[in-house]
Amino acid sequence: MKQLMTRWILGGLGLLTVGVGTAAKAQTSPQLAQLNSAWASIAKEDRAELVLLPALAQMDAPPAGVDTIAAAALLTPDDSNWAQAASWAAGEHQSAALEALTKISERRSRYVFAQPYGRGASADAINAGLFVDLGDPPMIAGAKFGYFDALDKLGRLVQIEATRLGSDGDGAGALDLVTRWIRFARSFADRDYFVEKKKAFGWMRFGLERLRDLAYLFPDSIDDVEMKGAIRSLADRELNLDRIRLPHADRLAADELLASTFVERGGPNPNTFSATMSEMKAGDRPLLQFAQAARWQRIAQNHADYFDTRDKIAGIFNDWSLRWDVGPHDILLEQPADYDSLDKGRFALIEAVVPDLGELFIGRQMLHTELAGTRLALAIVGYKSLSGGWPNPVFAVRPRFIREIPIDPWDASESEPLQFFVPVRDQPKSERSAPKPHVMEIVGDVSEDSEAAAPAALNADDIYNWIKRSAHVTPAGSEVSPQLMGQLAKMMPTNMPDSRREQMRSQMLQQMPAPTADLPQWMYALAQVDPSSGVDPKEVDVDAVLRIMLSPEYRKGLTELSQRPTLTMKDLRRMMADVAMEILGGASSGLVKEVASAPGSSDRLYAVPSFPVTLDQSSFVLYSIGPDGKPGRAAKVGPGGDDLLLWPPLFSLVRDHLHGR
Repeated sequence: MKQLMTRWILGGLGLLTVGVGTAAKAQTSPQLAQLNSAWASIAKEDRAELVLLPALAQMDAPPAGVDTIAAAALLTPDDSNWAQAASWAAGEHQSAALEALTKISERRSRYVFAQPYGRGASADAINAGLFVDLGDPPMIAGAKFGYFDALDKLGRLVQIEATRLGSDGDGAGALDLVTRWIRFARSFADRDYFVEKKKAFGWMRFGLERLRDLAYLFPDSIDDVEMKGAIRSLADRELNLDRIRLPHADRLAADELLASTFVERGGPNPNTFSATMSEMKAGDRPLLQFAQAARWQRIAQNHADYFDTRDKIAGIFNDWSLRWDVGPHDILLEQPADYDSLDKGRFALIEAVVPDLGELFIGRQMLHTELAGTRLALAIVGYKSLSGGWPNPVFAVRPRFIREIPIDPWDASESEPLQFFVPVRDQPKSERSAPKPHVMEIVGDVSEDSEAAAPAALNADDIYNWIKRSAHVTPAGSEVSPQLMGQLAKMMPTNMPDSRREQMRSQMLQQMPAPTADLPQWMYALAQVDPSSGVDPKEVDVDAVLRIMLSPEYRKGLTELSQRPTLTMKDLRRMMADVAMEILGGASSGLVKEVASAPGSSDRLYAVPSFPVTLDQSSFVLYSIGPDGKPGRAAKVGPGGDDLLLWPPLFSLVRDHLHGR
């Protein structure tokens, strides 16, 4: 077995028994102590995570069709996956999770999600992996958020249960449940990392649209009194969006790295800079650390010194802080932020660890728009339920449902309300033609006709063919010993030290030829490498193969192959392709999954296809003029449109489009 594929399998056999190194002793930096100091004052009985996370740890895995929050919300009782999803949501562990959410999300609740960062979390949370792991020694910039998946699972559960409540006639209960989820997300927005706030913004934004979606789906299940109560729970003082502060952890992460990797009154410390930065950038990809180290050694030669870097960090965050506290139409915001003009070569440390907090400015303004639009949309639906017709003019919803018609947050004069009209009824009149329905173009970010926007589904055959081409010197029919596969499975360790991985990687780099064709995008995803990083394709190839070989799925596959009476190289390649598919999360199942999972904007949880919509007087249109500040009468809406559509809910229209309605 001297062929290439055999080397892939056996290349590291002699390395599997190398000893395990000892872990470095954890240390707490002044910056980490400062980061966690705010949470230390929260009493144990007021800590939301101590109520919620134990319940989330017990939740069962969601069934097919509930892969994302948006996918869960797309489901209705008419869908084939609904019965399984509803059964999952009704399970004992899911019910307990909903009870925990209910407990911590009462109006003006005292509960705070106050889990300390790093090993200060509770032992139960650490054992369940539901904490922010900072590594050992802990490093703020190295945070891995173990509770994101569990919180996302809670979001999926909320969507299924809300649809069940609405379809059973309890529309008010559905609105209340989603509102509680929004309250929790608002509380989570007080966490300290940019990525945590961005997550919270996405949950809140989708939650507000979901409230409108539920009113769209089940208008007859919510009476006027219930609707008024739902609107009251969305008052500005309930969510206090303007009390959300900019993230603190990202500033401290930069300060911590500066302190540990620079010589004060000098430049990058040659003993710590490249090693620390490469380890941080490699993250869960230790095989990339060697290449990253060489890169950071080059960067160190031209990096700004300690004082210039310190001052640049302070300047960037001070600029953001000043901007955050002014009004959304202040002239200051017309000027470029300091971060936008950052010299990424001289200040590579900052570029590596400081995200663009400017995304949160747009996100907050979008949330204000969604909140105001949701209150007014629900008021209009409630008015229709009570009176039998749409308000004419929109001010008729006052004061029964809402005190004031909300001002459009995007209006620079801060005086114009959100735009409302009823198609046909409010169309411009002409003696030469009768009023026509309103035609609206949804300008999306997923096109059914665009291969670039909605690529064909990846499948195991694609990966198999790549492996076959890469290992063409080994005939597919070549026999492989099943007993050898069994021996390999037993020798593969469950956790391989980084030193052993690097030895295997070095040996494979020597044995494997360079790729003869451009690497496909899934190869970079498998290797966990940014395609624009400039990493040698041969290294990407090796890292992708290593990720397969060192996975639990690969060991399982070897065990299964060892039980066959005969075995060929084709069987082995097919198993590797299946393992790669499993690691990558499976193939896309068309546009529905694309819409349910692809990011459409910085904090929107779903992507939008492009399609036209025709509306008559049975519906109404509510929209914001959006960032361009110009009313377009909702002619073009969606991610690529001019106006921000609030009613009909964009998500509802996407669901109707996907179901051919």
